[in-house]
Amino acid sequence: MKRVLQVFGEPLDNGGQEAFIMNMYRNIDREQVQFDFFTPYYCANESLRQEIEGMGGRVFEKAGRFDGQGNKGDFLKNLSAFFREHPYEIVHIHSGSIFSLAFGARLAKKRGAKKVLVHSHATGYDNLQYRVIRAISPLIFRGNATHYLACSKMAAEWKFPASVIRSGGYRIINNGIDAEKFQFTQTVREQYRKVLGLENHFAICHIGRFSEEKNHAFLLEVFAHIQKMLPNARLLLIGDGPLKQEMERLAEELSIASKVSFLGIRKDVSEILQAADLFLFPSLFEGLGIVAIEAQSTGLSVLASEQIPDEAAVTPYFHKLPLEKGPKKWAEEALSLTPAKDRAACAQSVAKGGFSSAHAAASLQTLYLED
Repeated sequence: MKRVLQVFGEPLDNGGQEAFIMNMYRNIDREQVQFDFFTPYYCANESLRQEIEGMGGRVFEKAGRFDGQGNKGDFLKNLSAFFREHPYEIVHIHSGSIFSLAFGARLAKKRGAKKVLVHSHATGYDNLQYRVIRAISPLIFRGNATHYLACSKMAAEWKFPASVIRSGGYRIINNGIDAEKFQFTQTVREQYRKVLGLENHFAICHIGRFSEEKNHAFLLEVFAHIQKMLPNARLLLIGDGPLKQEMERLAEELSIASKVSFLGIRKDVSEILQAADLFLFPSLFEGLGIVAIEAQSTGLSVLASEQIPDEAAVTPYFHKLPLEKGPKKWAEEALSLTPAKDRAACAQSVAKGGFSSAHAAASLQTLYLED
């Protein structure tokens, strides 16, 4: 059996990176491959820890300072100290930061790792800091990273050296989901519409951490326009994060607070999506947007920003609209969309499109085991 260290450049929490690797962990052959998890910061998700340990994995945390953008000094110090005590032959690094991917690869190789996989899960903001690290990162990646993985072409181009992109030296690993879990049934829809108080309402859903890149302020403005056109509309927001209270205040200012449900972090996401009538996704950037794929699996139409990679369009019910069109146009476009006529068939379409967890886990397992 091979043991793989999954390194995260941020705290272990409820984000897309954690969701991806846990879907892989549940579907991989654990008699051949086992996972351990490391964060230089902390684990903020106790249910995640319990599931990992229940499957035979271990969670290592080093209590570094995390200020929302990470702490580069603590990342390097804590990861280096960990590798001195715990050598691994296979290291898989996940982060929204090029710095963490590149310098993490360097440390892993320096401490004897034979296979170092760097995984880009997102794009980001084009600013001076990004351009500086983007310019020097090829020198750090070179000779240290052995495999370049990404959830989309856009995510690969954002983080990896141009030479890797030109040569096709990276691999797309689809963010697989348990499509069967998201298969629509009318019984679940009726049950959850009653539980959520959505009977006789048009339900719009969004899933995402309350952080700047998810663009919740724009979303609330869109919904304010929808409310004027369709008074029985309701907005369901799943997630948590640093901007949640600010968004609650904005909902009050827009006079839509009574029509917006802040549902927090949920374990019944598939059921809530089945109860909904539309999914809005106006992110400023995404590596892929796995929640949009989950929404499509339940047969929902998705209206997304142009910053969402094309790979997220796995059914005919995925639509893009530039953010520059403004909230009113987004509202009009949203109300023109309808769910699939046969919502139950969409989960199978997503699975056949290569986005099943089993398919993605098999691809990853092959990478871990090959010489």
